[in-house]
Amino acid sequence: LRSSDLAINTNTLTETARFSTEPATLPTSLALAAGKLWFSGGYSPYGVSGLDSIKTDGTDLEDYYTPASPFFTPTLLAAGGPQDNLLAVADSWVAPPRVSIYDLSTDPATLLNRVNENASGSGDDLSFDPSATELLFASGYPYTPLTLDATTLEASNIQYPTVGYPTAFTANAGGDVSAACV
Repeated sequence: LRSSDLAINTNTLTETARFSTEPATLPTSLALAAGKLWFSGGYSPYGVSGLDSIKTDGTDLEDYYTPASPFFTPTLLAAGGPQDNLLAVADSWVAPPRVSIYDLSTDPATLLNRVNENASGSGDDLSFDPSATELLFASGYPYTPLTLDATTLEASNIQYPTVGYPTAFTANAGGDVSAACV
């Protein structure tokens, strides 16, 4: 979709709503957090991706892009934390990627931490573990999932064994982690 998002009933697989994300175009990497739908948009006056949110009823589109903290490529998003109040954001298609954590319980959202993740290649996926204390980061290099402390973004000692090139993660409430690898 060029500049809209859909709501789909997953029981019936039918569209329940459609709303505009204008002026944001090409919304990507969706995450539901703090009562809003967050997405990266392929617009800004500077020609780089923006970070946007919209209420789930399609109102109150907000742009969080600032020239001091742009994301230069389509952005990866993940939601987690108590009441889903944390939003992880990372660059994709660039190495090393920049990874950020925002606290969405404040208005406006508060940047908790931002690092250049020099121990990895370009980002493919982000996911919180069920406790939301660890952020799982998939990238082609170092060929195993990186686990980062969700507050400090420092590498943690938790290891999830996979075969090479993890590209996506998911975790369930029981603590099981699944990874897609190529």
